[in-house]
Amino acid sequence: MTENSQTPVRVAIVEDHRVIREVLAEALGALDWILVVGQAATGMQAIELCEAGSYDVVLLDAMLPDMNGLDCVQKIRRGEPNTKFLILTGNTSPVLISRALELGVQGYIEKSLGFDDLVAAVKAIATGRTYYGPTVRQTLQALVKTPTQPSANSRLTGREHSVLAGVAAGKSSKEIAADLGLSFFTVNNHRRRIKNKTGLRSTSDLTLHALSLGLVGDQAMPADLPVDEVVATHT
Repeated sequence: MTENSQTPVRVAIVEDHRVIREVLAEALGALDWILVVGQAATGMQAIELCEAGSYDVVLLDAMLPDMNGLDCVQKIRRGEPNTKFLILTGNTSPVLISRALELGVQGYIEKSLGFDDLVAAVKAIATGRTYYGPTVRQTLQALVKTPTQPSANSRLTGREHSVLAGVAAGKSSKEIAADLGLSFFTVNNHRRRIKNKTGLRSTSDLTLHALSLGLVGDQAMPADLPVDEVVATHT
């Protein structure tokens, strides 16, 4: 889906509480631009669901009866690397958020938020952006202020900035290549140069670096974050 696309967003809902799952399915399905085409109550059911069909966004509870939601993401990504995830959680610990970034999760929001926030998150992720709830953004702000330091010689080219933004959005090299009109191999070369220049290796560190450079959409970090101050910590 793009900003101007008329194609409905295909959504799968993974939630072990039946009432919550069915209410979410009914509420989201009532929107004319969303099709809820899959539901699961466990991590294993979610894995089987994603193996059997494709979805634009998988809405996933962070805690499932048989496994952690992020473990479920990792298992699904092995077979379906382009699947996009929105984690719905009550746990916003830095450890879990860092792991979500490492796995390339596109959205991470609190269960305490309203339905409008959930809808905004689904739309953002379906159109290739990221979306983090306010408490999650506060945690990301703290992580950005104390990141793994890139090397001093880490100035990136404009094209490398574009590739890094794609990495931060949880996109695969194939998706980034399609967005930028480049070959898969060219994107992989850019990714390697970015790692060499910054000295950063993990997806979570690269994502935090992209956040500090202002390369991720408005929902990724609070609007009042002093980006120039954060960038200074990387130089």
